[in-house]
Amino acid sequence: MMNGEFITDKKGNPKPDSKKRDYERVPLEQDIDEYLRKRSKTTFT
Repeated sequence: MMNGEFITDKKGNPKPDSKKRDYERVPLEQDIDEYLRKRSKTTFT
């Protein structure tokens, strides 16, 4: 969204804003559900 307007491609589909992407680096040996459960507890408490 720029100046309150959605940015679209040639077909009119909304384009994602790559600057607002987020990701998590989860160790491969750790269970993803357990990781997210612990992460959310520390973030939202």
